[in-house]
Amino acid sequence: MAERQGLEVWGYRMCMKDRMRRFLVDVLDIHNKDVIEKVIGISSIRHYPKGRALYNQGEPVDTCCFLMEGVTGAFLSTTRGTQISDDFSFVSGEMITPFTNRQRKALTSVVAMSNVDVFVIANMDVITLFRTYPEFQTILFEWLMQAYHKQWALKSARYQMAAKERYLFFLKEYEGLEDVVSDRFLASFLDMSPETLSRQKRCLREEKPD
Repeated sequence: MAERQGLEVWGYRMCMKDRMRRFLVDVLDIHNKDVIEKVIGISSIRHYPKGRALYNQGEPVDTCCFLMEGVTGAFLSTTRGTQISDDFSFVSGEMITPFTNRQRKALTSVVAMSNVDVFVIANMDVITLFRTYPEFQTILFEWLMQAYHKQWALKSARYQMAAKERYLFFLKEYEGLEDVVSDRFLASFLDMSPETLSRQKRCLREEKPD
């Protein structure tokens, strides 16, 4: 029995390593075998069920997460006790670690909006990877540029578009998330009331031909 369990554990670990290897090659576009094996040795895959927090606002951030599967939402809690939807991530390979303050505490919470799998590396190991391997310097640069363009597009939509245009913006840029994100969170994300969001949905349905 012990031998069988040992084989099952070994098989599971090999399966995880193979999945990690495919993620590094196919998604993060890392092909240096030495780098791949180094990363696999210091990283892990974690599963979060829907509703579970990956990070909590105000708590220390000691890991770096890359989204493998699923949808996550970033939320900002205000001093009045309200929760503002900051962003949603659904693209495999996207870095979903929240920005931090000078004390390295999360500025937002990150929550699984569906069942989520993430590729996790400790922050200290990430710093070493960024300093040692050009591949990870490229990943960091691309992530920063993507985050910049994503946030600027969202800011432009919130402040320059009418309610209908904002909703259409979401349907285009976050395709497939309408049935994943609740209306309460989506309305907050698009800077409109739930009633306004409901009205935009109804108008769009009425505009579609039968």
